[in-house]
Amino acid sequence: MFKNFKKGGQRKPSKSSDSSADASSKGIGAPGPGPTSKSGVGAPVQNTVEPVVPPPMTHVEPLPLLGKSPAAERQNLFMRKLQICCFQFDFTDTLKSAREKEIKRQTLLELVDFIQSGTGKVAEACLGEMIKMVGVNIFRCLPPASHESSGTEVVDPDEEENYSEPSWQHLQIVYELLLRGLLKYWPLVNCQKEVLFLGELEEVLEETQSTEFQRCMVPLFRKIARCLNSPHFQVAERALFFWNSEHIVSLIAENRQVILPIIFEALEKNIQSHWNTEVHGLTVNVRKMFSEMDAELVNECQKQLAEKQAKAREVAEQREMTWKKLEDAASK
Repeated sequence: MFKNFKKGGQRKPSKSSDSSADASSKGIGAPGPGPTSKSGVGAPVQNTVEPVVPPPMTHVEPLPLLGKSPAAERQNLFMRKLQICCFQFDFTDTLKSAREKEIKRQTLLELVDFIQSGTGKVAEACLGEMIKMVGVNIFRCLPPASHESSGTEVVDPDEEENYSEPSWQHLQIVYELLLRGLLKYWPLVNCQKEVLFLGELEEVLEETQSTEFQRCMVPLFRKIARCLNSPHFQVAERALFFWNSEHIVSLIAENRQVILPIIFEALEKNIQSHWNTEVHGLTVNVRKMFSEMDAELVNECQKQLAEKQAKAREVAEQREMTWKKLEDAASK
């Protein structure tokens, strides 16, 4: 089915190999390209100088709190905190770099609180660096399965002991930042930025494991459902390209009981009425893929959608009758 899925365009090459570089030896990006636009990702930062990537940090050190720093310095301070969060540590030794590990953990928590509170605005350049920081942390090699390292006989994956990520005390906050930061600042008014944003998000998902995926899949696919119905064909097309990735499709298949009910109405709407033939064809392929995964679930979603539409028609009819009664009463 993967080979039959129509791409219709080129995907940009992965940047995951670049993003895994050690942040202690170089910075985490290039300076932002000029003033922040008043439309697109995030809200413009007023009365501040456009932030630039600071010089590389050679060691982890505590920085002033964002909430207590002057507004004019806050974006550059945000950049420096992102650099702290790019440092990688050895978690096999709990005592090694304990102070630095705690500084990074507290910094990650502060970034989550800063974004979640909504009290501070994040410049567009900072969002780009935040995506890179997320990539540095989550694009990592997983350890071999127990039978690979021990040479024992292959066992059922469901029977294997769960692997506990040593750096989870940092990673869980990084994923929380991914959920709060990226989804909160989803570009709604600039279609070209939305296309780029979807591309960056696909790269993240291609390196995301099942447990982390489950933490953000509900709000994520609500956003993707909206993109599927975008009247801008490039946005809808780029969202449909997620089903070109075997890894992402495997995550979706594993969690189809949750994901399909979220996006099913958007798929049906595209099939029935999207103006772009390419988007229509890609949507048909995605729906066919779901039918091959779980025909019973597709039928159940179809039934629920029909019931929802019937209720909507009933409500509309009741509203129309109410208005007609009011008009008749007013005319007497």
